[in-house]
Amino acid sequence: MGYEYSYINMLPVKTIFDISFFPFTANTKHQIKESHHTIFYFVENGYLEISLNDKKLILQPNQCTILSGKCAHRFKTHQEAESKVLMLTFELFTEEAELPILFSQVFSLSDEQKSFLRAIILKAQHVYPQMMKNVFNLKEKITTARKSDERIVYLNFAELLLTLERDLHSETCLLPQNKTKICKNETVEQIIAYMETHLADNCTVEDFASQFYISPSYIKKIFKEHTGYSLINFYRTLKMEKAKEYIQTGNYNFTDIGNLLGYESIHHFSNTFKKYTGLSPTKYQRSVTEINQSN
Repeated sequence: MGYEYSYINMLPVKTIFDISFFPFTANTKHQIKESHHTIFYFVENGYLEISLNDKKLILQPNQCTILSGKCAHRFKTHQEAESKVLMLTFELFTEEAELPILFSQVFSLSDEQKSFLRAIILKAQHVYPQMMKNVFNLKEKITTARKSDERIVYLNFAELLLTLERDLHSETCLLPQNKTKICKNETVEQIIAYMETHLADNCTVEDFASQFYISPSYIKKIFKEHTGYSLINFYRTLKMEKAKEYIQTGNYNFTDIGNLLGYESIHHFSNTFKKYTGLSPTKYQRSVTEINQSN
């Protein structure tokens, strides 16, 4: 049965329009048009890359972001694995001028904050009919739903937003000298996540800098400061660790592994692998086999 959206006073959230929490298949891509609804994204597992007009956001497990409805964007999921994502669209009361400072930033949620999301889904199951599992139709209500259950949905989401605002202010007010360092760390984490999903490419320093709207010299500087590795050496290390995994599974031949990791020839892949491990791919595979047989 249809019903009008109820406005729950004293909260920053005026209306929640959509709640969906479901797994996207690998390499799913969507274009989100400009609207009047603010969008909240949370990744439980997998990976979500969001492309805005002026920057790119990368959400890893237990991370979230909030985007203004005026911000048209694209998103895509992990190239090789399923990604489970919570998407919630809503409208703020206009007097909540503080909360837009949260927009287009990446937050790692605490256990307390994740408990708010679990409560939202749990209560939504008692209030709203589901069009598919955990995709809710908020234009209808289950006949046995209690008003208190819907209030709990709003309360938990409001508390999540307010704790994110609190944490942001806490970083700004209490750690002014570390604020720049915190942002650099978040940037480095996003760079690494991007590397992990682009092992099949041959990204250069300039490519990484372009993706994150940072100069090549600056991206090399902050990456070295926070990892101890040069940018390209770290990228190459990820490729070689993935190559070892592929060899250990025995599902691919060396040519296939080289192709999966962006090497144009088996010769190039073999030389790089030997420099990294001290063994040729063939000898490494033989050593893995011997270890497995001895066990």
